[in-house]
Amino acid sequence: MIGRLDKACYTGDMNSLWDKHECVAGRFYTCAFAQLRLWLVRNRQGWSVATLHQAESVFEPFHETAVEPEGLEWLRFVTPSETTTVRFVPVLPDRPVVSRPEVRIEIAPRHKCLFL
Repeated sequence: MIGRLDKACYTGDMNSLWDKHECVAGRFYTCAFAQLRLWLVRNRQGWSVATLHQAESVFEPFHETAVEPEGLEWLRFVTPSETTTVRFVPVLPDRPVVSRPEVRIEIAPRHKCLFL
C-alpha cells in the first residue's frame, strides 16, 4: 500500500493482472483495474468483453465468476479458436498528461524530479 492512510493506492494485487490468464470456453471471468471493471468470456469464435466504469477504485485479480453481468454492452473480438489465453497490457498516453495532485508538490531549487 502506498500513500496516506485516508487515500491509499493499492498495488499489491495489481501486479498479477499483467500475467497471462488461461480461460475455459463458455465461462465468465472478471477483474478490476482502479475504476474499470472488466468481464470476458471465451467462445469458439473469439472473445466477448464488457466493461463498467465505477466511482470506487478497486484492484481485483483476474478470476472466474459464476455471475453473468446484466445490462452491459458486450464487444466481440474474433480470434482463432485455439486462442485460450488473455493478457492485459497497460498502454501509456501518446501525449503529455496534466494532473492535479491531491497534495501540493514542491521541488527544491536546483533539483529535478521525474514523474512516472
